Amino acid sequence: MDAPDINDPGLLSPAQASLLIDQYELAMAASYLGRGMNEPAVFELFVRHLPPRRHWLLCAGLGPALSLVERLRFGGEELAYLERLGFRPALLDYLAGFRFSGSVDAMPEGSVAFAGEPLVRVTAPRIEAQLLETLLLNQINFQTAIATKAARLMLAAASGTGPAGAIVDFSPRRDHGTDAAMKAARSSAIAGAAGTSNVAAAMRYGLDAVGTMAHSYVMSFADEEEAFAAFMQDTPENAVILVDTFDTLEGVRRAISASRSTGVRLAGVRRVSPPRERPWMCGASGPSSAPAATRPRSAGSTSWWPIAAAPAAGGRSRSAPRPRPRCPAPSRSSAASRRE
Repeated sequence: MDAPDINDPGLLSPAQASLLIDQYELAMAASYLGRGMNEPAVFELFVRHLPPRRHWLLCAGLGPALSLVERLRFGGEELAYLERLGFRPALLDYLAGFRFSGSVDAMPEGSVAFAGEPLVRVTAPRIEAQLLETLLLNQINFQTAIATKAARLMLAAASGTGPAGAIVDFSPRRDHGTDAAMKAARSSAIAGAAGTSNVAAAMRYGLDAVGTMAHSYVMSFADEEEAFAAFMQDTPENAVILVDTFDTLEGVRRAISASRSTGVRLAGVRRVSPPRERPWMCGASGPSSAPAATRPRSAGSTSWWPIAAAPAAGGRSRSAPRPRPRCPAPSRSSAASRRE
C-alpha cells in the first residue's frame, strides 16, 4: 500500500469507495456478524422535514449510487487497512467476499418527492444494507439538493420573461471539489438545465458545453469595446458579451456598438454584478479605489482578475486595475440586506 498522500485529489475507485463509510457501520457489522444477526432487513432513505417555504424535492443521484453499489468490492489494500484498524478476521473474511445481493427500490431521478416518503428502500441481509448507508446518503443527499435548487431556478426562469430551460450550470468554480462539480452538472441537467460550463461533465454525461467570456478577457484589452469586437470576431457563433466589468449600462452600449462595427449579431449580454448598484463592489480583496469610470465590478465573491496586462506591441505594458484593499466589516444593516 502506498504511503498516505495529503495532496491526493480524493477520487475513488469502486474498491476504494467501499471505505466511503462511517467507521461505526463497520463496528455494527462486526457485532451483527458475531451475534448471527444477518437476517433480511429493510432500510429506507427519506427526509424527515423540509425547510420553511420548501415543500418538495427533486430526486437525483440514484444512477451514480447504484453504479457504485453494483461494483462495490473490498480490495486487498482496503482489507489490510481495516486489519490495521483492529477489525477481526471474521469481519475481514466476510468483507473479502462482499457482493451486494439485495434489491433496491427507489424513486426515478427527476421525480418530485415530499418529506416523510422514502426516496430509496434497500432490502438485503442486515449487514449488506447497513454497509450501504453512508454511500447512499452521500450520493443521494447532495445530488438531490442540487437538482432541487436547479428545478426552483428553472421554475423562476419560466415564470418570468425567460423561456423554459433558460438556465445553465456554471458551478464548478464554486463547487466543493472535483466530484461535486461533476455531480452538480449532472443533477442540474436532470432538473432541465440547458447545458454546463464544465467541459469534463459535458463530455462524461453527453451535455451541451456552454460559456461566454470572463472579466479577465475584457481587462486584457486596451478598452472594453475592443475586447467585445475581438470576441465577436473570434467566436461569432457565441456572441454573448459580459457587460459589467466597468459600468453595466455603458457596457451594453459598447456591446451594441461592437456588434454594429463587426457585423456579428449580438446573441445576448451577461451580467454578474448584483442588481443594486453600490458606490463600490466588494470582491476577493476588498473595495476598489479606482475611479468610478474605470473600476471593475465583482460578483461579491472570490474572482480571477489580471493585475497587469500583457505587453503591447513595442514592449510597452498597459496598466490594469491593481488588487483591491480588504473589505471593511459589513454593518448589520448591509449584511441583512444581502440576506434578503
